[in-house]
Amino acid sequence: NARSAVLEKLLKGEPLNIILEHIVNFIEQEQTGSLCSVLLVNAQGTHLNAGFSSSRIPDDYNEAVDGIEIGDGVGSCGTAAFTKKRVIVENIQTHSYWTNFKALAAKAQLGACWSEPIIGSNNQLLGTFAIYQRKPSMPTEHDFKLLEFAVQLSVIAIERNLSDKKIKLSSRVFSDTNEGLMITDTTGKIIDINPAFTRTTGYSRHEVLGQSLIHHCRCRPQ
Repeated sequence: NARSAVLEKLLKGEPLNIILEHIVNFIEQEQTGSLCSVLLVNAQGTHLNAGFSSSRIPDDYNEAVDGIEIGDGVGSCGTAAFTKKRVIVENIQTHSYWTNFKALAAKAQLGACWSEPIIGSNNQLLGTFAIYQRKPSMPTEHDFKLLEFAVQLSVIAIERNLSDKKIKLSSRVFSDTNEGLMITDTTGKIIDINPAFTRTTGYSRHEVLGQSLIHHCRCRPQ
């Protein structure tokens, strides 16, 4: 089923957009008539960028909210991200948060928006998960549970994606820097070196792996 598919994608480490797509599809299957959207916080923590949205939400609407400011009273999602609290807007056309977006929402045929901030480790804002309804409506207890479940899955997917990016960045810095670097285990045995280490010391990788740090702290005699 859809729930199993989402969990399978998480376990397999699928790309973030694929996992978010399955989360959105799962919620929309569980709650007939709903439309879901995930926005991701930018690196500066000032705006929300498009993550993944329901195929039934018009492209022009998604393009308009892509890059929306995080701020109090800036729609449901901008406010949820700013306050780090759930924001329930039962009627978009009559709510003050949507003053600047009423026409856009009406054109997209969106009547209600329930937005939950996606909060990760150390209270870090990761984005928002929103459930839209075609008509003004208030969520039920079941709807709240679905929203919370979607956010929990999104936290796992987004944080793993961020962790993978950090690992790749660290690996690239290690490989590309002009400084000779080595990695050792707790006993002082060399387990890796970067290309600059070979250029600086004259020792190749296969010569130093497994060797003691003490024996290779100087350049090879010329």
